[in-house]
Amino acid sequence: EAVVAALLAAADGALELIDCSEELPSLQRRPGLETWDVPAGARQCKAVTFLASPEDAVGRGGLELPATLWPPTGEAAARLGLPGALRRCWRFYPHLGDSGGFFVALLRRVEGRALPPDFIPPQASGPAAPEEVAPGEDAPGKEEEEAELPEDAVCKEALPASQKEASYASVATVERTRALVAEALAFYGLEALPVENFFVRNGGEARNVYLASDAVRAALEASPEVRALIAGVRVFDENRFLKSSRCSMRLCQEGLQWLGPLMRRRVCPASPEDFARLLGGEKLGFTDLAPGSALREALEALEDQGSVAIACDVDAGRR
Repeated sequence: EAVVAALLAAADGALELIDCSEELPSLQRRPGLETWDVPAGARQCKAVTFLASPEDAVGRGGLELPATLWPPTGEAAARLGLPGALRRCWRFYPHLGDSGGFFVALLRRVEGRALPPDFIPPQASGPAAPEEVAPGEDAPGKEEEEAELPEDAVCKEALPASQKEASYASVATVERTRALVAEALAFYGLEALPVENFFVRNGGEARNVYLASDAVRAALEASPEVRALIAGVRVFDENRFLKSSRCSMRLCQEGLQWLGPLMRRRVCPASPEDFARLLGGEKLGFTDLAPGSALREALEALEDQGSVAIACDVDAGRR
């Protein structure tokens, strides 16, 4: 919103922010903000601190910040409909559509209004033309310039070739990834899930494994010409540090809400009290849990090291 407001102010009426509230009504979003806080950096203030103005920024930490960082105020802003017009922007929050976050603002040139001369900063002047040098002579100062270059600024090796774009395919297409995922499904009691619905990138590496729905899998299989960057939710990644585990794949937090209800093994129940202690951030050992607690008994009963899902029943059975 600060960028959009600064752009509208610099255009001085030659740009307008379009109201798109009637477009795509089923797409969940929130309107743009009319006011916001400007936080100070951690280097200037150890505690969370908000700056009231550019003068406040100078006084607190010697920061020289442009006034456009703050919500627009004054007669000039009001003449442009600011800050109220900023509600025409769209904010897409990840939790609204189970997606990434986005910000959308649709701007249009106003017919008959020219942009101010200083709207676009002048281009920096190009380098001066080199002096002509007679054949067999070195350019003046060349040796001195090369001698002044720091050691790490001199490229001694050829630049690496551009990397091939990562592929995205089912784990079933590569024997290694099929075996790793099949091993994980057996380890966590997820044999009911089809291996073909798990996908990896980078030509078969199992560093990250994604689970896709049947519909997404069918769409990818039916459209081989489509280059998919990512699909599904990340459920496993390869554990390259815990060598003593029987399973090479560990659970990923973002996929646990889908895998957890289907897991028949390595699900450890926890009381609300023990679950709250885990969320508190302290390092807990088995002996720190009360003797006889369901979580301690479940953890001690595990035969193999590796990831577990800790489940807590709250609100009449909701897990």
